[in-house]
Amino acid sequence: MAGDIAATKIVELSKKNRELTAETESEKTKVKQLNNKVKELEKEVRGSTADMAVLPEVKALQDKLSAANFKAMEHRNQLQATKQELKTTQKLLASEVGEDVNIHNLLATVGSWRGRAQQILVLQGKVSPRPGIFFSFALYTSPLDWLE
Repeated sequence: MAGDIAATKIVELSKKNRELTAETESEKTKVKQLNNKVKELEKEVRGSTADMAVLPEVKALQDKLSAANFKAMEHRNQLQATKQELKTTQKLLASEVGEDVNIHNLLATVGSWRGRAQQILVLQGKVSPRPGIFFSFALYTSPLDWLE
């Protein structure tokens, strides 16, 4: 069950990661377009200082540009945090199910798969009553009898 939850979490984080990457790329494109427009308008302002009506438009575009840059920075930070969370979840899942286990196969087998921790507990339950048998056997026989 824990493996299923972790695998589902990895799939969800991967989807979120793709969405954030696409959104970041979209914001980068907007920033480039706004940068180009600002450069064009600055050239126009330099070329014709008599036309002061362009100045408020440049200011508005610079404000939009700074807002887009800020939003792109936020998306980058969110993407980095999501990537880090995904790596942590993948490491956790790998420690639970093992390194060479296919996650998609785990998702296909709903509820029937047991993690390492569960298997260890079951095996410990089977082994724990046995030490008394070994010690009683060791008390009644000598090591030389074992060689025969």
